[in-house]
Formats: sequence, structure tokens, C-alpha cells
Amino acid sequence: MKISFTLGGGQDIRINQIAPRVLTENFLRNDKFEPTFLNFPLICAYHAFKDVSKYRQQIGEKNKALVTCEALWWNSLKISLGHYKYTNLLLNELKTDYLFYSCSLTLLEIKIISAILNSGIRLIIGGALINNFSFEDIRDRLSKIVDQRYMKNLLIVKGYVDLTTDLYKIVEKWEDCVIDNNDFSTFWECEKDYIVDKIKIFRKFDKHIDLSFLELYSAYQFKTSVYIFDSDCWWGKCKFCSSSSIDGARCIIDFTKGASIEKVSENIINGVKKHNSEGIFIANDYFMFNDKYEKILQNLVDSNVKISIFTGIKALQNKKYIKKINKYMNYLRIGLESLSDFSLDYINKGYNYKDIQDTVVSIKNNMNRDIVMTFNLILDLPEKSEKDVILNYERASQLKNELREAGFTTHHSSRLLVVPKWDQERLIDNKYLTINTQNKNISGRYLIFNYFKELNILTDDLYKDALLPLLRYDEKGNELKSDIFIVPYDLANRAFTWD
Repeated sequence: MKISFTLGGGQDIRINQIAPRVLTENFLRNDKFEPTFLNFPLICAYHAFKDVSKYRQQIGEKNKALVTCEALWWNSLKISLGHYKYTNLLLNELKTDYLFYSCSLTLLEIKIISAILNSGIRLIIGGALINNFSFEDIRDRLSKIVDQRYMKNLLIVKGYVDLTTDLYKIVEKWEDCVIDNNDFSTFWECEKDYIVDKIKIFRKFDKHIDLSFLELYSAYQFKTSVYIFDSDCWWGKCKFCSSSSIDGARCIIDFTKGASIEKVSENIINGVKKHNSEGIFIANDYFMFNDKYEKILQNLVDSNVKISIFTGIKALQNKKYIKKINKYMNYLRIGLESLSDFSLDYINKGYNYKDIQDTVVSIKNNMNRDIVMTFNLILDLPEKSEKDVILNYERASQLKNELREAGFTTHHSSRLLVVPKWDQERLIDNKYLTINTQNKNISGRYLIFNYFKELNILTDDLYKDALLPLLRYDEKGNELKSDIFIVPYDLANRAFTWD
């Protein structure tokens, strides 16, 4: 069977991710497939990024503070441009009747999926976030914009693919399905990654595409390979978290189960060497140590592999935890989200500003100075007042400065609050955060979509099927504008500029 495979245009192709490795190996090992791996993600990202500076300049004329949020621009513009402006790049490249499309944000990719289906292609969609939606929900949304005669050409696959997954049998049967039987030990046999190979080929032969954009925002991330040990989280109660399934239950998976310490270590070390990576990011929801992980980490350190993890405020209050950070880690991504007690309580984050201050003291007293830290901040969380919005970013700036004065390298990374419809019951209380029916004082990612429409990046309202325009109210019941209209430019510049 001739079949094409591509990542969605919204996926981050700067980093060598585990999902493309697994899918690449699966297709190559199945002798019933004749796979073709598309250039689309790389070309799409290239063209999207070319437009970024132009659009940032145009929007910057209206809101300079928004332009300082580097990470927000990479994610939002790349995702939107990839699906609204460059759909034909994929269709022009496609030469087979079957396409396996690995989605990152399925319902945000709805237009490109509909375009593929309307072209008559038999389409298989999969991806981790598909697990958040029912088959019926996905099909219902697509049926509104896809010619009904082509809906039969859609196959939805939920669950995780490993090297034992018989994708040919799934495609041959052509019925929506859930993969519920996995051997995750096979993850540690996967080495090939078609995106990494495409980058090498483009660099060598295609002089018309300048790939230097891949290194912007984070040179470390560009040369990082992604692995995952488990999907556990010590807290797991944040209201905005999309890691839970459609029914709200967390599915905790040990991706190292059945694999030896030596097998995991060897695969990572060989992968870093093969892809010339500077290090790895372990994409656990919240990294916690155990004996097995520490043995793997020690093997990586012994082989001079730089290691990055995602961690949080409460863990970093623990001196023993930081001692292990010092022993194994080079780079930390920290889920700060906010420095406002009101916002932290609203999203059920599990700590307050006093905890953040205690964590800063713990870091200064116990952590090695050569460990780089990036703190995630969510813009447009519910807040008491405009004064408290400004105080939040003043605290963020102070935190960055305090750690830098103590000898650390630290940054803040920004993202706008996203409320997909499956999360609305957890966040929207109709007092501080509600659905915006008047299209004014919009907050969250929907706000940047309005900018996109003004610039003719978006030509329709498909995002309304996936994201809700939000309206914030302060504690006195007054409408509260987006953070980016409240925070002065000089403060935003201090908080978010990477230097």
C-alpha cells in the first residue's frame, strides 16, 4: 500500500520529537507499506516564519507589549499560518491516495483536515490530543465543512502507536479505533526521524530555503531531542491542563516499562550522537525522580548528554530534589503560570506567591548557578483588577532580576490562556471568566486570532468551533481587558525579553 506521512503544520519541527521517531520507524518496518514522508512541516514552518516579522511589525504598531512575547508568536503564528495559508503546499506535494496526518491540536487543524478530505484523499488522523475528543465530536465538526460524500474517507485513530502496532491492519479495516494495547519498550528501539533527515537534506541541497529560523528563540531547543519517561504529575489538578482525557480522568503511562536501564540509556545516547543534538528534553508532565530514572540519568551524564526537564514550584522547595537537579540537570522549564494569588487559586495551581518566594530562596541557597531556567507564564488568567495584573508582571520581572543578580541565567516564556471547549466547565464560572458574546475586551488566544483576521491571515471563523472568545471581569464586576492592553511596554519588555 502506498501511503504518505506528515506531521501537522503546527508542530514544532525545531526539536527532534519521540512521536515522529516512532511513526517513522513503524512505517519503515511494515513491509506492506510503501511510505512517502512529506516535506510539508518543514516548508510550512519556513514560509510561516518568513511572515512572522512582517506581522509582528504590523501588530506592534498597535500593541508593542504583545510583540515582546516571543514564545507566543512562535506558537500562535506558526499554528495559524500553517493551517490557513499553506494548505496547498501539502496538497501539491501529495502523490498517494492515503495520508497519515499526525495532529498536534486536532480541532485547530480542522481546516487543513477538511481541505485534504475535500480533495478526495483517504485520510488517517492521529495524535496525542485526539484522545481529548470523542469520535462523534470530531466527525460532527468536520461534517459541517466537508462534502458528505468524502466523510467516509476519514479514519480516526486514538491511542499510542509503537513498533508492535499494525497500522496496515487498522488502515485495511478502516474503522475508527482506539489502540489500547502497547509495548512501550519498543520506543527505545526507534532512531530514525524523517524530519531530522529532511533538515539535513535541505541544508545540503536546497539553497532557496534558509533554515536559520529554526535556531531563533532558543538555540538549545533547536538542537534538543525529546524523550518521555512517564505522563505522571504530582499535582494533576490544574484547571487549564489538557493532559486528561475527555472524561477528566488522567491516564498515567510508564513509557519505560519493559525496557532495561541499558536499553533506554543506549538509545538516548546514540540518538544524541546521530542527530548531533546538544541535549535532550524529558517531556514528563512533571519530572519526579526514582531509582530507575536516576540510573538512566547517570548514564547520560557520564556520556556528556545535557538534560532538560519540566518541573515546578513545590518540588524546587525541596533541598533533596534540588540536590538531584544539581547532579543531573542543565536546563529547567518551570510551570510558574502566574505570581498572583488570585490567579493561582482560580486555576487550582496548588501554591501561592509566598510559595514562589520560598522557592526563589531555595533555588538561591541550593541550586548550581550553571543551570538555566525558563519560567512559563500564562497571559490573561482571571485577576482581581488592572492594578493586580500589573503587579503580576512586576513580580515576574523582579523574580527574573533577583535570580540573575544571584548568578543564574533565567527567562520568562509567555503563552495566552487557551480554553478549548472541553475545558470550559473547569475554567468558566460566569463571574470572573465567561464566554464573550459581544466581541469586545476579548482575552486569551482568541484575541490574537482577531488580529490575524485583521491581517487577512484568517479568512473564516473556524476557530470558533475549537476556542471560545473570553471576557474577563474583575472582582467588582467590571470588564477586564487583556493583559497585553494593560501592561505597559517597558514592563512587558523587562518581563519577557530574552537577553
